[in-house]
Amino acid sequence: MAADGLLSRITTDPGIFGGKPIIRGMRVSVEHILKALAAGVPEQELPADIPILEPDDIRACLAYASPPRPGAGTRAAGPPNSPGRHTPVPEGGSACPTNSQAG
Repeated sequence: MAADGLLSRITTDPGIFGGKPIIRGMRVSVEHILKALAAGVPEQELPADIPILEPDDIRACLAYASPPRPGAGTRAAGPPNSPGRHTPVPEGGSACPTNSQAG
C-alpha cells in the first residue's frame, strides 16, 4: 500500500485521546503503537495484543512517524485529515525559521 493510502488510516477525533492521532477512528493511538515498537515489541505480536490492529495499521504508524522524503517539498504537520497537514518548505531553506535565520 502506498504511503498516502497508509496515512489515510491515521485520523483524529477530539473525543478520543484529546485529538491525538489514532488508527482508523478507534481507541488505538499512534503513540501507543510507536512506543511499543520502540520498546522492542515485535510487529508480529502487536495484533495478538490488540486484535483489531491490522498489519497496514502498523505500517501507517511507521509512515506517519517517518521524516519526509528528500525533495518532497512538504513537511508533515499532523494527521492527513488535519488542517495544515502539509506545510511547504521554503525554497532553499529550512522548515524551521530559526535555522534559516541563523548565520
